[in-house]
Amino acid sequence: MSVPARFFSPPPKVTSAVVKMTPKKSIPQVDRIKFKNFVSGLFSQKRKMLRKKIDENILLKCGIDPKLRVEDLKLEDFLCLFEAQQQS
Repeated sequence: MSVPARFFSPPPKVTSAVVKMTPKKSIPQVDRIKFKNFVSGLFSQKRKMLRKKIDENILLKCGIDPKLRVEDLKLEDFLCLFEAQQQS
């Protein structure tokens, strides 16, 4: 829901919003430090195509188009890539 500026003191020049966030019920069991480092490494050059960063066989195994960029991936894609790379 949006919150008009008149409800703040001093009133901002923008309309604010309230966002409700709920945590996921199932959290994947991965090594969080390694996963964070993996994802951070992918985002270090986020405009490069994935095929320049990850072996194409791993991408195809996860059903990910090698021409995509890291910013186009979903959480499930990151998890699949992480697990596939850990196995190889």
